[in-house]
Amino acid sequence: MADFTPASITTLAMSSVFTPPASCSSSWWTYENSGYNSVSNGLLIQNAIVEFQSDCFPSDWGNFGRAQATQIYSPGWCPDGYTTAADQNGDVTTATCCLSRSGYTYSTTLTTGGGATTVVFAGCLSNLPAHSTTTVLNRGDDDILNTTVVSGPITKWAVPITVEVATSDAHLFTTSTRTTTPTPAAGAGSTSTTATPTKKPSTSTPTPSPSNDHVGVGVGVGVGVGVAIIAALLGFFLYRRRRRQRQIGGARPDMPPELDDKQLTPRELDSQVIPPRELQGDTTNPELPGSQPSRGKSVRQSGPPAELEA
Repeated sequence: MADFTPASITTLAMSSVFTPPASCSSSWWTYENSGYNSVSNGLLIQNAIVEFQSDCFPSDWGNFGRAQATQIYSPGWCPDGYTTAADQNGDVTTATCCLSRSGYTYSTTLTTGGGATTVVFAGCLSNLPAHSTTTVLNRGDDDILNTTVVSGPITKWAVPITVEVATSDAHLFTTSTRTTTPTPAAGAGSTSTTATPTKKPSTSTPTPSPSNDHVGVGVGVGVGVGVAIIAALLGFFLYRRRRRQRQIGGARPDMPPELDDKQLTPRELDSQVIPPRELQGDTTNPELPGSQPSRGKSVRQSGPPAELEA
């Protein structure tokens, strides 16, 4: 087996966290059939040939294909949309970054090519599911690219980006919480770990959301209208009450009407009416006992009438 000589590493620097354009998510894949890679169903390779899309990678990026990258960003940080697939902690942390979507895992493989040359293939691997189709560039003879439609299952080989950062430089990008427990990954001799990077907290004063302003205005208007309605109803009831009191206080009680002097004509008694008769003087009425009432007999008063006690 041929001796393996590691490639020389070029160190580049990041001044901020890199964010790929949205178009990079679908425009950077090339289909390479199994005749190029000896992989069943071929490969979908990100940045497959020299004509790479430089705007989809950090500044001064110059690697393509499946070979392990010879560039490292120091100080550097995983780009937006990437997560750490493998890292090594110490005074300086070295991390290999893979696309965070579709469950990519980092893999490295030693391969002996033509002329007994040993090459390290390094990639972030995922899969195009069975029965799924996508339109990509197709690598033909002499690296001529044509558009083609491919169907899964096909292995996807994405480009890993290696970064390292010293503890003293971490504040340039963000604070990060990493888990260093190794997890299995595709490919021989490969390891992967999980990291959860979080961006540096903002120190600026948050700007209120416009939608919240609208909600606040709507609530204020609703409360104002409700208060106005209650005030109007209260005023109406007070007005009704005062008006009724005035009506009751101003009305006089009904007085019975005076008798009409023409309704009744006084008449003298008819002289033929039986005149009153005096009782006989010789009739003696004994005094009634105090316990028995007088029945059917008249009583003659012998003296002047007595006044009633007050």
